Amino acid sequence: MQFLNNPDFKKYILPNLNYKKTVYAYFPFHYHIIPGYFRNFLYKKLNINNFTLKNLNKNKFKLNNSHLIQNQENKLIINIDVDSYNGYKNLDKFSIFLKNQNDCKTIIFIPSNGFNYSEQHLLNLIKDGFEIGCHGYNHNGKLPFYNFQKMESFFECINIYNKKFNITKFKSPAYIHTLNSIYFTMKYFKEDWSFRDIYFIKNKFFGTFNSNKIVINNFNFRFINNLEDVFYLNLNLNKKEIIKIIIDKILYLKNNNITPILTFHPESHFSGNKKIFELFKSIIFESLNCLNI
Repeated sequence: MQFLNNPDFKKYILPNLNYKKTVYAYFPFHYHIIPGYFRNFLYKKLNINNFTLKNLNKNKFKLNNSHLIQNQENKLIINIDVDSYNGYKNLDKFSIFLKNQNDCKTIIFIPSNGFNYSEQHLLNLIKDGFEIGCHGYNHNGKLPFYNFQKMESFFECINIYNKKFNITKFKSPAYIHTLNSIYFTMKYFKEDWSFRDIYFIKNKFFGTFNSNKIVINNFNFRFINNLEDVFYLNLNLNKKEIIKIIIDKILYLKNNNITPILTFHPESHFSGNKKIFELFKSIIFESLNCLNI
C-alpha cells in the first residue's frame, strides 16, 4: 500500500476512512429489509437542524481547493446511485429525462450483484450516452469490513461485472471505505467517487474540505461536492430553499473552476417519488441555467 505515504492521501483520504463497523455491518440480514420510508425517519433523527444547514452557504467552514485541476469535461456531472431493485425499476424515467440534457454527464452507479438487472438494459444505457459505475457488491454495508482474503474474492466478482460494461469508476455504498477496500478499489478501478467535500451530522462538519479531484499514483479521487437528495429530503426545507442551497454551492464551484457533482437516488423513498422527481428535474434545469449551459 504505497499510497499510504502520499501526502494527499494522508490529508484528504485517511481522515475520512471508517475505522469502526457501521450499524448495518452488524446486521445478520440485508438492511434493505427495513422499509425505505422507515429508514428515512431514522435518518431525520441523525441529521442536523436548519440553522447549521443555512450556515453552510455562509462559508462558516473553509474548503481547501489548492488542487485546481482544469477539467476537460461537461460543466455538470450527475450521479444516479441505484441502491436497490426498487431504484433500478425507477431508473428509466431518470434516463429518459437526462438523455435530453446534452450538457450533463451522467454516471449510473449500480451494485454488481445486488439484484437481477438486465445486461441488455445497461448496454442500451451505455449506447444512449450514459456511463455505468460500480456501487459496491450488493449494498449491504458489509463489504469494507470483510477480512482481506474475503474482500479480495468479492472484488474479483465485481471485476467480472466491470469487464462486461467497461466500468472504471467505483462508489462505495453510504460512502463507507476502509484501507483494504481502498486498496482493492485502486487495484480494479481508475477512479473512486466515495468521498464528500463536506457533510454534517448533529452540527458537526466532516469531509475532505476539498471540492476538487486529486490524483494519487495515476488514480483519481473525485469528491462529491453538493448536497444530495438523501440529506436535503430529511430536512425541514421547502423546494425553493433546497434549490437555493444547491445553486449557491454551484456558483461557488463555478467561481473556482470546479465541476459540480449532483447526486440523486431513484428509490421511491428518495427522488423516485413522483413529487420529488419533479424537484429533481427543477434542480437539473436550475443548475444548467446557473452554469449558463
